[in-house]
Amino acid sequence: MVVMVIAILMLFGLFSIQYGTRQNYLAQNQLTQLEDGERIAVTDLASVAQEAGYFPDPTVESESTALPVAGLPNVSGQPFSAGQSVFGISGQTNGVETDVLYVRYKTAPTDGVMDCTGATNASGANEIVVNEFSVVNNQLVCTVSDNGGVATTFPLVSNVTGMTVEYGVDTNNDGSADEYLAASVITATNSATVNWNNVVSAKVVLTFATPFTGVTAVGAQGVAAPGITLTRTIALLSRYGTAVSGGGSGSTGTTATTTTTSSTTTTTTTTTSGSGDGGDN
Repeated sequence: MVVMVIAILMLFGLFSIQYGTRQNYLAQNQLTQLEDGERIAVTDLASVAQEAGYFPDPTVESESTALPVAGLPNVSGQPFSAGQSVFGISGQTNGVETDVLYVRYKTAPTDGVMDCTGATNASGANEIVVNEFSVVNNQLVCTVSDNGGVATTFPLVSNVTGMTVEYGVDTNNDGSADEYLAASVITATNSATVNWNNVVSAKVVLTFATPFTGVTAVGAQGVAAPGITLTRTIALLSRYGTAVSGGGSGSTGTTATTTTTSSTTTTTTTTTSGSGDGGDN
């Protein structure tokens, strides 16, 4: 009997170790997938936002002629004025910020400019493309429409619970953001210095749920683990004659900062890139 009890206790211990090992493996796998999702979300948002206001040939068109006044599906009025390349909507869902970001540009069949799905212009003619980023059912999704046509929605990344966007407004026409404002403030103000055409950058904050979000840690006195937030400040490279890609002589530096914050660590990465100020718009 003693031997049987000892054997049962040993088996119980082995099963406990196996169960714990399996749970750790699943959690690590979920965290790896989360990191991949974070990278995809930030890269996609940044690459598309940087294309805002691009058009193929500045010797033929200006911003206002290349990007005329336009409306949007499910948005009242005409939120895009002539030359305007970004637009946003401030929103909340169940107390969580779920802003919407719109980015538009004109692309030629041969310039290789990609939308949020990685697709390029294959129509054989110039197109005005609008990319809409939003959070729906804990997914970051992108809705693409070409020349005001039928909009198609694509899921990009899962486990995204919220998105906040603030826009850097150049109030003194020096090419730099003087203040960051919510979309609702810019739309409501609409003055000579605070308007959508004066937006030169966007600060995007994405909130991700982790395998531990909402779980109360042992000894934490009822404090549940938070989600992870990523902050990326994105310069609109096409503003003020700065090239989206390529370009002539000279360069203009742009700086983007990514901050990752969890319950235990905060990591900030700053990258600086240059782009020519000739050639493309």
